[in-house]
Amino acid sequence: MNVSEIKEKSAALGVTLTEYLTAAYMLAIIRTAKNKIEKPVCVDIPVNLRRFFETATLRNFVYQVSTVLDTEGRQDWTLTEIAAKIKGQVASQLNQQALQSILKKLTGLAKNPVVRLVPNVIKLPVLRVLQKRSHANQSTIFTNLGNVSLPQEIAQHIERLELVNGDTSGYGLPATCSGVSFNGQFVFCISSNSGENAVWKELASILTAEGLAVRVECSYADKKKEEQTKVGHTLCESCGVLLPTEYAVCPLCGKKPVHTDNKAFTSVPVAYPAAQCHAEKYENKEKVQYDIKGRLQAYFHF
Repeated sequence: MNVSEIKEKSAALGVTLTEYLTAAYMLAIIRTAKNKIEKPVCVDIPVNLRRFFETATLRNFVYQVSTVLDTEGRQDWTLTEIAAKIKGQVASQLNQQALQSILKKLTGLAKNPVVRLVPNVIKLPVLRVLQKRSHANQSTIFTNLGNVSLPQEIAQHIERLELVNGDTSGYGLPATCSGVSFNGQFVFCISSNSGENAVWKELASILTAEGLAVRVECSYADKKKEEQTKVGHTLCESCGVLLPTEYAVCPLCGKKPVHTDNKAFTSVPVAYPAAQCHAEKYENKEKVQYDIKGRLQAYFHF
């Protein structure tokens, strides 16, 4: 998506870019729920603590802030209503005194001599259980790395950046999301251990209904190949999203896209799945197999 377009939409609702996308995600969860959601929808957002504390560590120095919407059993929420409800929730939890208290407790536990004496073979399984319990009330995690700038010598060779979370089963969550902005583009990545696309289809529909131009790519898109005589984009009329021309079907709804001359991404080159990009670099393209793990195979082949 285009960063400027998202900021324009979020500013109209008086929220940040992260809050806007979180609200859209919550709305997609509510709309696709088979039954009324009685419990709150909770999206955890990791925040970079380097903004508050000086540190030389290269480790993941973050604290997860909970953004919570009490659904009240309603399924008729609007994006505007949700945005108003979650507005400022992240900022309200980010004061240095409260964060200092939390860090003190955590570091105190880590330095506890009794805990340090416990063998890892016992300690690690317990920590995994505690981690899953800590995510028990979460719907998902949305990590927004923010805007990334690179030296011009490097940036001129880079089409886009992606931030992809790992296996979601370790968190006990069906999916986690992440985003990163670079060169005017915002790339929203979804990691899931489920093949269910209902939430993502609804999310795409919500964003396109808002007037945002959304291009969708998927690492497990349909493998069927069709000869494309035109260069440009294909459009899924059901989801309202743009797709690379090589996609025989929309990965969100499975319907066949139509060719379009949509100019929404005239400033952004059409990107192909990683497997295709890598394959074009080799004389013998047959070495790269286009299957459900095409992206991974292309990576290891490279």
